[in-house]
Amino acid sequence: PNTIYRFDSGGDPDAIPELTQEKFLSYHSRYYHPSNSFIYLYGDGDVLEHLAFIDREYLKDFDYKDIKPDLPIEPPFNRPVEMVIDYPISSNESPEEKTFLSINFSVGRVTDPELYLAFDMLEHMLLETPAAPLKKVLLQSGIGKDVFGSYDNSILQPSFSVVLKYSEPNRKDELHNITYETLKGMVEDGIDKKLIEASVNIKEFGLREGDYRNFPKGLFYGMMVMDSWPYGGAPYSHLMYGPTIEKIRASSMDGDYFERLIEDYILKNLHRSTLIVKPKQGLEQERAKKLRDRLRAYKASLKEDEINRLIEQTRALKERQSMPDRPEDLAKIPILPIDEIKKEAEVLPCVESERDSIKLLFHPMFTNNIIYIDLYFDTSSVPQRLLPYISLLSSVMGRVSTEKYNYMELSKEINIHTGGIHFMHENFSEKDDDASYYPKLTLKSRALTKKLPKLSELIAELISGTRFDEKHRLKEILQEIRSRMEASIMQNGHVFATKRLLSYFSLSGRYNELVSGLSYYRFITDLE
Repeated sequence: PNTIYRFDSGGDPDAIPELTQEKFLSYHSRYYHPSNSFIYLYGDGDVLEHLAFIDREYLKDFDYKDIKPDLPIEPPFNRPVEMVIDYPISSNESPEEKTFLSINFSVGRVTDPELYLAFDMLEHMLLETPAAPLKKVLLQSGIGKDVFGSYDNSILQPSFSVVLKYSEPNRKDELHNITYETLKGMVEDGIDKKLIEASVNIKEFGLREGDYRNFPKGLFYGMMVMDSWPYGGAPYSHLMYGPTIEKIRASSMDGDYFERLIEDYILKNLHRSTLIVKPKQGLEQERAKKLRDRLRAYKASLKEDEINRLIEQTRALKERQSMPDRPEDLAKIPILPIDEIKKEAEVLPCVESERDSIKLLFHPMFTNNIIYIDLYFDTSSVPQRLLPYISLLSSVMGRVSTEKYNYMELSKEINIHTGGIHFMHENFSEKDDDASYYPKLTLKSRALTKKLPKLSELIAELISGTRFDEKHRLKEILQEIRSRMEASIMQNGHVFATKRLLSYFSLSGRYNELVSGLSYYRFITDLE
């Protein structure tokens, strides 16, 4: 609460009106300067040539400034802190079961590469999988409808959080008691070694594979560098993870490594907080009134010529914003010439064959000793009224029990022996023809080549042995889907609006709306 991390990096709407142009320009001039930058290069290139280019085209135009951003350490609390924050809901919306509760712990320094990795594994172990013991106990207690964890290791003093959604303010003590009793039991009795092995393996697999989805590999590595370098740590400390993982694996499989982490950084840690975020009807109107009153008082304090000057400044600003940029200014922006972009798409090697009337596509290429198996099931014959169940099925598969494994053991088997087995709904459209599309239920899996037999066994178990008779478990999954969709709607409302819009004039868009848009959200809420 006493460091720069108490500020929202994007700016608090309530504070932005206090910002003057002079303060803005002063801040920008001081901190948005190459002397306050960290230059990171990634790729197969000539380092000296690239550095010479950066100096010639950028750095030579600036004089060095001695900029030392103030990054003080927050001293440990003498006792835990509790905060209550209101958030607005509409006047016709019920506040029941809309409170968010969290317990938050300060965990060491981000410059400690071992703690950086170990707590990421511990958070996964406790709260991120169907086998996660703390998540399981909290969900079964009924004090909230969704539970998840958070480990923020991108700041100087990382934080670990246990978050409960859709609860009530008076449930905070139950959250504390259940969390601490569960973790005490794990320390006293020891953590299941298969659970430890599963979390260590899946985290190591992800790092070694280097598949960061929407992030280019080089960008993600750069983000890991910036988790240490700005804070005085070695730039590459978090990239040199091999020996660290082996140390964690050996210490945890032969000893009480993660149990000691729980005891030292959670159970005995006074540097923690409890956050209660509760709904309040009419809060938005209260804030709007305060702003109107403040602006009215400010206007009343101004002389007529000052008011006229503000009016003129506003008019000039709007005129400037609406004017197109001058060609000579646009020419200053670096642009990648189109002739430097390859016109030809990358062609992947592909060997087609057929077995038992099923088409097989084999891609012989370098994968760093990782094998990928994808299965595509045609869903074009599913009637429209049942389409939402395709999406629901993809969320359930792998998270409920099978004939051979209960859902917790299944999660551990998948994470121990593979890099993940996931089901999803996909929709492939023809180029320039949105009336033709090919909906699929897809299984995507990956594992080390030596684990292929076990991967095949688990895939077969999921496809032929999944059980759908655990009603309580199915309800937990439904509640989690609803919770995550509501968070997504709040953060990415434009995406849902676009899906709804496309559904009105595209068959492919209509399908996507039914399996992942607002229509699907309403389907989930009705089922729950």
